[in-house]
Amino acid sequence: MMREDFFSIQKQEITENQAYFLLNMLPTSQVYKGHFPEKAIAPGVCNIEMIKSCAEIVLGKPLLLAYIAQCRLTALVTPGDYPQLQLNLQLTPIEEGWKMVAKLTSLTDQVCMELKAEVKPA
Repeated sequence: MMREDFFSIQKQEITENQAYFLLNMLPTSQVYKGHFPEKAIAPGVCNIEMIKSCAEIVLGKPLLLAYIAQCRLTALVTPGDYPQLQLNLQLTPIEEGWKMVAKLTSLTDQVCMELKAEVKPA
């Protein structure tokens, strides 16, 4: 549901363990009606779900977020200020899933979020 309502993918480049996505933030998302409708701000949990959703594309399977080692929100993600975001994603196999390192940035290279986590098959 997040992919249809909260964001869309304009471009993706996937190699074995790395991926790049150009994401369009959808300002008409229902998320923003409850999260500061006068100045829409993407909730951090939605940004995490967006990253996980892109990881599912890379791996071709549904995933569960097993563990978050680090999550740094360094800029507010607003569809007005940042209508497009870049996601650089690295996935490394580990015993029960994958180690995920993600960086979400604006087109002007403003870092919005950095995430280090582990995901496993759903």
